[in-house]
Amino acid sequence: MNGTTDDPAVLTVWFDDDCGLCSTVVGVLGPRTDPGVAWRPVRALTDPRLARLGADAIVVTAGDSVWSGPEAVRRILAHTGVGGRLLSALLDLPGLRGVVAIVYRWVAARRSVISARLGLSAACAVDPGRAYDPGTRPGGP
Repeated sequence: MNGTTDDPAVLTVWFDDDCGLCSTVVGVLGPRTDPGVAWRPVRALTDPRLARLGADAIVVTAGDSVWSGPEAVRRILAHTGVGGRLLSALLDLPGLRGVVAIVYRWVAARRSVISARLGLSAACAVDPGRAYDPGTRPGGP
């Protein structure tokens, strides 16, 4: 399904490599993740449904499972050393899930502005009306 492997042990992170903020986060997290995490540009997705989802949110696939938005971030952090695993567990606490979703939507809708203010590439403009909506994300296991 994900274009690279059907191996459920391999986590593939699909990110917008035209987005300065996204690319910077990948540059920071990439070297810190487990060897079983692959980083691919969202433009390489062959599944049209995932490509549409990837236009507005980070997408993570593993075998037939798909996660996006805050859950995708949590899955990535779970493969990023002890500190990342701890943060991933904290982000999954019921009281924090809603807050994390709100923060994710806010950042996703403004990633172009954030990138520009940080002096990064800002080709990642997203229509705020199309920003990540947790009601439209495909579910994981």
